[in-house]
Amino acid sequence: KDQTGSESTNVSGDGRITRVFANSTAAAKWTTSVIGESTIRMCPDCDRLSTKMGQGLRLKHREERDAIDKDLADALKAPKITNDALNRLSAPGMGIVATEDVLRGLREAPPSEQGILANRFASELALARVTEKALIARDLLNVGTQEPNIAANETAIDQLTTARDRLDRELNNILYEQEVKSKVITNASKVLTERGQARDARPAGQDLQRPSLPLRDVKDGGINQ
Repeated sequence: KDQTGSESTNVSGDGRITRVFANSTAAAKWTTSVIGESTIRMCPDCDRLSTKMGQGLRLKHREERDAIDKDLADALKAPKITNDALNRLSAPGMGIVATEDVLRGLREAPPSEQGILANRFASELALARVTEKALIARDLLNVGTQEPNIAANETAIDQLTTARDRLDRELNNILYEQEVKSKVITNASKVLTERGQARDARPAGQDLQRPSLPLRDVKDGGINQ
C-alpha cells in the first residue's frame, strides 16, 4: 500500500520488475507466499509481532512448471508458431528466449525423445523464472530496509533481515538441487536449436548411402584394370 493506504497498481522504475510482476501487490503477495509474513503493531496493549509461515520456493517452481507445461503443449499443437507462444515460453531476464528453432526442434523430434526434451526445457525455464522472481524479491527487501519508518524500528529491521536470509536459503537450496540435476541433463534449448539448424542445413532427401564402385571383370583370379 502507498502512504494514503490505497493499493498500489503499477510497479515503477526498474524495468526488470515491471516485466515480471504486474503491480506492487503481486510482488508483495509472491514474496510473502514464499518466505512468510510478519506484522508489527505499535499499539501498547496488543501483540507487537505476529508471523505467518511461507510455503517456500519449491511450490513456486511447481506452479511455474505447471503453467509452462500447458503453454508448451498448446504451442506444440498449434498450426503456427506465434510470437505470443514464444513469449510465454521465454525468460529474457535470465537469458532464456524461445525461438522458432527450439519449438520446431521439439515438434520434429522422434516421439521417443520429444517427451524427454520437452521435460528438460520446461524444467530449465521454470527454474529461470523462479530464480528471477526470487532475486527481484530480495532487492525489494533490501529497499524496504531503507524506508525511514522501517529504518527507525529495530524490530522491523530484524524481521526484514530474517526474511532476506530465509529467501537466500530457499534460493540456494533450489539452485543446488537443479545444479545436481544439470550434471546429467544437457541444456534442452541448445540441443533443440542445434538439431533444427543441422536439419535445415541438410538438403532435402539427402541420405547416407554406400558409395557405388564400378564392377570389374575377373580373369585368372585377378581383376582387370
